[in-house]
Amino acid sequence: MAAMEGSANSRAAISSQELLQKVKAFISGVDPAQGHQLTVKEHARCGILLLRNLPPARAAVLEHLRGVFDESVGAYILALDREGGGGGGGGGGHLGSLGLEDVTLEIQGVLSEFVRSNPRAWAPLVSGWSIDLMGQLSSKYSGRHRVPHASSLNELLQLWMSCKAMRALMEIYVQCLSSLISSCPDACVDALLDTSVQHSPHFDWVVAHIGSSFPNTIISRVLSCGLKDFCLHGGPSSSAVEPLLPPPCLADQRVPKIASVVGILGHLATRHADSIKQELLLMFHESLGPCHEAGGRARHQEATVPFLLQLAAMSPALLGAVSAELVDSLKPPVLDQLHQRFSGLGRDEADNLLGLLVHLVCQSGAGAHRVLRFLLETASPASVITGPGLAVRDSVREACQRVVQLLLLNLQRLVYSKGGGGGGGGGGPGDTHHHHQHAPRPL
Repeated sequence: MAAMEGSANSRAAISSQELLQKVKAFISGVDPAQGHQLTVKEHARCGILLLRNLPPARAAVLEHLRGVFDESVGAYILALDREGGGGGGGGGGHLGSLGLEDVTLEIQGVLSEFVRSNPRAWAPLVSGWSIDLMGQLSSKYSGRHRVPHASSLNELLQLWMSCKAMRALMEIYVQCLSSLISSCPDACVDALLDTSVQHSPHFDWVVAHIGSSFPNTIISRVLSCGLKDFCLHGGPSSSAVEPLLPPPCLADQRVPKIASVVGILGHLATRHADSIKQELLLMFHESLGPCHEAGGRARHQEATVPFLLQLAAMSPALLGAVSAELVDSLKPPVLDQLHQRFSGLGRDEADNLLGLLVHLVCQSGAGAHRVLRFLLETASPASVITGPGLAVRDSVREACQRVVQLLLLNLQRLVYSKGGGGGGGGGGPGDTHHHHQHAPRPL
């Protein structure tokens, strides 16, 4: 709080008596001197004064100012409805009748001043406020006649960025993220993920705009924040892979942000596929390295591979983007590291992980030939392997043989199920693993 108090260097000169009068006016909504009800504009300016001069009131003021932006956006949408067309910019003049455009700009100016003066104290708070408000307003007005469907990202982006109140909120968030981008942007990105969980798909235009403005930062930090959340909700310390195949009804509850991670990366994939691929591969290889720290860092390393497998299971695009290069990188030293990482798993956890691997191999599409060739070569006896570079430990070979066996069983069931009447056709050998082979598509 001391840091926040020291951030407003240009407070207006105001006596304690005047400040008390402003507090009373803000709480009651009535001018204590004149006795009349405050207009929206007057009430907002009263809040702005308190925002500058009374630090303990800032949370209440920020909550009240949400309503100011809501009224401004509502007036913008109403103007579009009245005009019956003409694009996003046509309604701007009608906002002046409520006197809210200049007020929202004043609010932006005050918050920008706070962020500039002390970004570490203010940027996490203000970014969370602005991004959450954008999400709420995007959802609230999504059904209005002049608002494009959520799938029309370009039209939606053009409409909302033509709204001065919404643009001010976007600029506030971008300033916050920019001020922390070289030090600790996770707080801002975490707020983006939280809001995306709550307000997608109406919020996707915000994700698209911010992602295109900070692609590398958003890709790396979204994955990092998603992994942290996966560890908290889906990776108990005793087993990082146990929750990989939860019942479908529990998947979103246990790993609430992972769907948002997939959605954000999906938006960025059209223009930044290579950056996403390289970041995913980097996460994979870094997770296999030695970890000399106990606690959170070690847990994140243990959970990285299950987290990446979960992403791949939820997004065929991500699976296709990394499968080829990932298979090429699985040289004997990397396979040894993988085996060491997961050799201590219990039977249930190991079966769960193998079941998910088989499911992903079956979904690998265009890269299936390369994946199958790798599996067969690695599973082959040492005397058959061509070239000394392909020699692997017996334990690695046995694990790969198990994957091949489960894959053949799964493919057999798929073939039988194509014949119709699939009541008993797939119930042959290996029935004990049947529940692992039929992993739901959206895990």
